[in-house]
Amino acid sequence: MQNHKNNKAQLYASYLTAISLFALAGAIVYFTVGMVKITQQIPDILLTVENTSKEIEPIVSEIAAIQKQIPLILKETENTRKLVEQVLVQYTKTNNQIPRILDEVEATRKVLPDAFKTADNASKAVLVISKEIKITRESIPATMDRADKLIANAREAGQQASSGAVSGIFTGILMAPFDFVGSVSDTLIGDDDVSKKLSDKDNKDIEKATSEILTAGNIGDKNAWSNKDSGNSGLIELVDISDDDDGDECREIQIIIKHKGDEIQNKKTTLCNQDGKWDLK
Repeated sequence: MQNHKNNKAQLYASYLTAISLFALAGAIVYFTVGMVKITQQIPDILLTVENTSKEIEPIVSEIAAIQKQIPLILKETENTRKLVEQVLVQYTKTNNQIPRILDEVEATRKVLPDAFKTADNASKAVLVISKEIKITRESIPATMDRADKLIANAREAGQQASSGAVSGIFTGILMAPFDFVGSVSDTLIGDDDVSKKLSDKDNKDIEKATSEILTAGNIGDKNAWSNKDSGNSGLIELVDISDDDDGDECREIQIIIKHKGDEIQNKKTTLCNQDGKWDLK
C-alpha cells in the first residue's frame, strides 16, 4: 500500500516536472520572440540616437555662443546699473526742486488776478481804439473828396492862369509833376475812336489815376477807375521806372479802358518828366 502511494506521488511529480519544463520552454520561446523584436528595433533606435546626436550638436554650439556672450551681457548689466544710479541721482535733484516749483506756481496764481484785470483793461482800450479807428475810417472818404476837389480846382486855375501867372504857394501846385503836356486824350489815349466813347468825367478819372501812379507809384502798383454814369472803367498800372538820355525820369504805364464791360484799349505808354510836366517819350 505504501509503495502504491509512493508510485502515485512519483507519477504526479513527473507530470509536474513535465508541465514545468513545458512552461519553461514556453517562457524561453516568448523571451526569444521578444529579443527578436527588440533586435529588429535596434536599427531604428540607433537611427534615432544618431539624429538626436545631430540635433544636440547645434544646441551645444548655441550654448557655447551664449556662454561667450555672457561676459558682454554682464558688462552691459554693470553699465546699466551705473546709469540707474545716475538716474536716481537726477531724480533726487528733480524731486528736491519740486517744492520751489510749487512755490513759483503758487506765486503765479496770486499774480493771475491782476494780470487778468490788466488784460480786461487792455481789451476795453482796444474796443475804444477800434471805435476811434472806425470813426477815422468813416471820415477819410470825405477828407479825400475835399482833397481831390482842392487839387482839381488848383489844376483848373493853373490851366486858366497859365504857367507863371499865379505866385506864392499855388505856383508849386500848378507846376506839380503830374501836369501833362496836352490833353488826356492826346497824351494818354491817342485814339479818336476811344476818346469819342469817353466823357469829361472819364477823362478826369483817367488823369487822376495816372497822376497818382506817376507821382507816388511803385513798379507793379495798379490804380482802377470807374464811372457808373458812362458805364466806362479802366486800370492804370506802373510797369517800369527809368531815366532817358537827358536824365529825365521816365515811367512806363499800361492803360486798360473798358466801355460797358468790353475792352476798347490795352496799351503801354512811356511818359517822361520834362521841366515838371509829363510828356510822351
